[in-house]
Amino acid sequence: MDQKFKISPEIYKQKKDIAVQSVVRNIRSISAIKGDENILFVYLPTKFGFSEIQNNVEKRDIYREMSNLNIYDLGVLERDYRESLLEELSFVNGIKIVNLASKGSYSWFYDESHFTKLGHKEIAKNLLPIFADVLDLEKI
Repeated sequence: MDQKFKISPEIYKQKKDIAVQSVVRNIRSISAIKGDENILFVYLPTKFGFSEIQNNVEKRDIYREMSNLNIYDLGVLERDYRESLLEELSFVNGIKIVNLASKGSYSWFYDESHFTKLGHKEIAKNLLPIFADVLDLEKI
């Protein structure tokens, strides 16, 4: 880890924990402001996170210009962050967690994290039944 990320495993974990705890703190604050514990948290996919198999890596490997990280490395980081975040959120009372990280296809993304029109449409299709269920609406 030290060579590629240029930080020690301890510093990496510390930085990841700060990011995770920031999201957890925000969710808890929203719950406190609302005055109830009914929170829906949906984790959406990214281009480098929805699949272990990555296509067109050479043309997508623009991050090497800024660091030693490549698309595969970003996928590892995203997965580690996601797993840590979802685990921590599972301890928050009254939260419903939906993980859509494995949904997707390359045509859903304009770049590594922004959806195309098709991506927005497909995510909406995935979200609609989740929202209907949370709101106790008839299944659509």
